[in-house]
Amino acid sequence: GHQLRQPKAGRPGSARLTMAHKPGTHLGGVRTLRDLYERCVVNKVTGCWHYRTPNGKKPVTQADMRVWVHGAKNALSARGVAHELATGQKVPAGWKCRSTCMHRDCINPSHTVPLGRPRSGQEL
Repeated sequence: GHQLRQPKAGRPGSARLTMAHKPGTHLGGVRTLRDLYERCVVNKVTGCWHYRTPNGKKPVTQADMRVWVHGAKNALSARGVAHELATGQKVPAGWKCRSTCMHRDCINPSHTVPLGRPRSGQEL
């Protein structure tokens, strides 16, 4: 599992996901909320953080919205990682973070909310 370090005073976005390195885990990747923010095009009017892939392109598929977190075995949801780094609260297993601004590529933690998966025939 991973733990969240508390941010240092006066340094917003400095919380870090930390993991003990295990064989087969990714050593590069996202460590802080600032790392994610720097991968975004920020709309100053709406406040949206429009996530961009590592090559700077707009995400097209769900897989494009995943990021490598330092020490993780698999890529994780960019929106979920941003939510966890900003709030210190883990998104429950089986849940996803949805954007409240209706922009599919927005990962601003203040525009996201964790939601459980809908049951058959139920809408979000």
